[in-house]
Amino acid sequence: MEEKYARLKNFNDKLVKMYQEVRDSRDRLTKEITKFIETSINTPFKKLIQQIDVGLVRSFVIKLKSSDGKETERKMEFSIVELMDSKIILGILSNLEK
Repeated sequence: MEEKYARLKNFNDKLVKMYQEVRDSRDRLTKEITKFIETSINTPFKKLIQQIDVGLVRSFVIKLKSSDGKETERKMEFSIVELMDSKIILGILSNLEK
């Protein structure tokens, strides 16, 4: 029984560490991405995510800034994948139709 408890505790510790790493990575990505993406919507990024989540925003035009300073405009469309206890927002970039 003691061995099973030790294995379960080890598994739980690894799971908690993985969750923390994913959360930290998401936070770092969110901070970096706001430096490279400029939206056509004048809304703070967190509020924008909430609006996408409830379906108020389906797509918008973004300006991507490369490391050399060049800017390109793209259309970003969103899909929401609902899991049992969470949601994933997928953003798909495409060229603007002219």
